[in-house]
Amino acid sequence: MPIPLILLLSLLIALARGGRLSNLAHISIRYPILLFLPFAIQLIAFSPVGDILINNILLAQILYLVSMALAIFALWLNRHLPGVLWIALGLVLNTLVITLNGGFMPVSAAARQFAGQPPLTERDMNIIPMTDATLLPWLGDILPLPAFVPFATVFSIGDVFIAIGGVIFIQKSMVLAKPRADHETE
Repeated sequence: MPIPLILLLSLLIALARGGRLSNLAHISIRYPILLFLPFAIQLIAFSPVGDILINNILLAQILYLVSMALAIFALWLNRHLPGVLWIALGLVLNTLVITLNGGFMPVSAAARQFAGQPPLTERDMNIIPMTDATLLPWLGDILPLPAFVPFATVFSIGDVFIAIGGVIFIQKSMVLAKPRADHETE
């Protein structure tokens, strides 16, 4: 799912609603390094450089699962922030299907075709083709954006929850609620 695009759109909407980027500086994030470390691990595991450095599929699987576990832990530590529980739920769903399917996200061939993507016959970075042996296929990448949509792709139910949480986080963090004036009648 084009989560970064959705978050950018949410950011623009928040600004149009009078939100301020400076409000993000006042957010109390616990252990921020734990929010960025999973991305660094995945970059190492699934980039062309990582393919050269690692050159071991089992290590890539382990790194992927460790990065997901670290991200879930970091989100749990920051569950006080708006939308973070939605993001955590999405990540737990994705981690569940990835773990049960050998450490990679299964992706539907029909959904890829609908999104205008080429057929997938073997592992590609962190995804694998969905088969009859896929466990919990409804949690895999089965939801396509049609090929005519810019950045068409295939995404999971977990990705939807992550995007919803991200939108909630941006909107509530950037657009602060205005204090209500209480009118007392005497």
